[in-house]
Amino acid sequence: RRDPTIGDYFPEDNYKATKALVCHEVAHAIQYWNWYRDGGKVSEEPKTHGHEWRVIYRALRSYYGLVRGV
Repeated sequence: RRDPTIGDYFPEDNYKATKALVCHEVAHAIQYWNWYRDGGKVSEEPKTHGHEWRVIYRALRSYYGLVRGV
């Protein structure tokens, strides 16, 4: 996607690339933890890269300065 915060990201070094990958996976973990905490019904399983995940991922990427042009 072309989101300015969580869209394509091509870091200049492996350290930043690893941090971005960890943020991506942690966003999934937080999303699923929230779902589980709230009852975790299979029929209501969250969309993998849906709105909730994007909100979490955006917050993590911004917090760690992993946005395009930064």
